[in-house]
Amino acid sequence: MSKDTSKNKQNKGVNTPETRKTPGKEHPEFEASKWAPGQSGNPKGRPVGAKTGLRARLGQMLDKMAEPDILKVLEAKGINLASNDNAAVIAHVVGREAIKGNMQAVKIIADQTEQPHPRDLNLSGDVTIVMDDLDQGTL
Repeated sequence: MSKDTSKNKQNKGVNTPETRKTPGKEHPEFEASKWAPGQSGNPKGRPVGAKTGLRARLGQMLDKMAEPDILKVLEAKGINLASNDNAAVIAHVVGREAIKGNMQAVKIIADQTEQPHPRDLNLSGDVTIVMDDLDQGTL
């Protein structure tokens, strides 16, 4: 089967079997952007711990369903969370602490929701959350 060169000229740049076989030949801009043989497109590779490090494991823990006893206590207090994962419970507790004036809780919320702040901001204090707080109605 012979190739019709006039047809190929008309289809220059069009996705045809001829152009799919040799994309660089019909698309010089694609050829220029290709990696050299043996060169990686991600020379530094995946960061160490990206899948098994602390950040990844915390993300997995936050995505898990919260303990049923915690959810029951919150429900008994009339608190219905948007979702029943650990992240929702922690967000609720931190939010309530911030409303009470706990500056560390305010800082946590600001760090997670606002643009980065200058490094010279210094807040001090302690945050202690005890499971008994859930039973005493202090949330």
